[in-house]
Amino acid sequence: MAEQKPSVGRVVHYVSHGICTAATVTEVAEGSDTLVGLFVVAPGAAHFLPLDQGGAFADFTEHKSGTWHWPERV
Repeated sequence: MAEQKPSVGRVVHYVSHGICTAATVTEVAEGSDTLVGLFVVAPGAAHFLPLDQGGAFADFTEHKSGTWHWPERV
């Protein structure tokens, strides 16, 4: 995983059906730097993914659905 650690309030990207959407970390699994709960904001919709559904970390180059990653640097 990247040198960053997720914490409540951090902005990440959540991948759904191969598309990145903005998400805010709402909780982090105890003892984990990869499993998080998310509040996902997508065009026309917003939804909460609790810890058991929030997805695990995956590198942004994978764009694997159901995972999150740190925003790419532009």
